[in-house]
Amino acid sequence: MTTLYTFAMSHFCEKVRWALDRARLPYEERLLSPGPHMLQVRLMAPRSSVPLLRDHGRIVQGSSAILDYLGNERGVTDYRLDGASAERIRDWEQRLDNGFGLSFQQLFCASATGVDAHIVKKLWGHGGPLWAKALYGVAVGPLNRIARRTYRAHLPGSFEAAAERFDRTLDSVAERLDGRRFFFGAAPGRVDITSAALLGPLLRPDNHPLPSPGLPDRLARFVAERAAHPAFSHAWHMYEAHRYAAAPYRLGHLGRHEPVT
Repeated sequence: MTTLYTFAMSHFCEKVRWALDRARLPYEERLLSPGPHMLQVRLMAPRSSVPLLRDHGRIVQGSSAILDYLGNERGVTDYRLDGASAERIRDWEQRLDNGFGLSFQQLFCASATGVDAHIVKKLWGHGGPLWAKALYGVAVGPLNRIARRTYRAHLPGSFEAAAERFDRTLDSVAERLDGRRFFFGAAPGRVDITSAALLGPLLRPDNHPLPSPGLPDRLARFVAERAAHPAFSHAWHMYEAHRYAAAPYRLGHLGRHEPVT
């Protein structure tokens, strides 16, 4: 049995969902609720973070580590890092994890104010148990403050610093993709999946597995100003042409994922 533990809203979890779906590997997804998840995850792994993959007794934690495992242990050659380009692929994946992944978390937390509580509650509670949704209904304020401190989004200038790092990453992606459809080679690979998945919550394409209730106003304006950027165009193309098996569980029917024929 292969089980993937996730947050519905997590773009790092979407990166692993996409990798598993593209490799046509069947798995069961277990949606966890941010905050209460910590006890369950710490019983399996040394850290409380997701995504976490449990594969026939093996535990792998973290999106890049899971892709490494799929390449090295499950025989998915598209995700295996070897050959002349291995170091460059690893460097790009880490750059995107920081420049898009971490920056989005900081941008969201820094821009989510009290008036955006309904967005936060829907994102955190999507697909989760009723008791978790009730918890977020009464405790969204304190939990959001914890999230802001976790991502250092409470500090003065945090939004601007994250925006600058995000913009540098956008431009580096555009420079790399100049004249190319994909980062490396003639077919999408793990860097393409990483870039598109981490931008997914900002673009909210129709086949993204999480129906989005929207973005905080400040973050929505930030995205609108960059809508025509080549890095966003690449992500749109990836979702339109290469995102497998998203639609069947888009409305929250998360559970058993089977290969699409």
